[in-house]
Amino acid sequence: LYEVGQMTDMSQRPVNGLWIAGNKYQLTSCREEEIGEHKVYVTMGAHKESKTAVVITTTETQIIVAMTNEEKGQKPGNATKAILAFAEYLLGAGY
Repeated sequence: LYEVGQMTDMSQRPVNGLWIAGNKYQLTSCREEEIGEHKVYVTMGAHKESKTAVVITTTETQIIVAMTNEEKGQKPGNATKAILAFAEYLLGAGY
């Protein structure tokens, strides 16, 4: 997870992939986002069989992970908005 949190582009994907709760997630994108005066990288991954996705970003000291489940109507876009808002709060608090 730490390696994924440090990614700034897709060429830095972990060799063994990203495993969470016994599922291997295929990393699909890594892009830079601006939060006020800070820049963070948002990495997304998907697990087709379980129809779940993961959205990851980091602050100076924290790794933020949001997981979605398509069968429950959850969308990665909404998770991205949520983790960016949480990252903004953490950065504002010095984390």
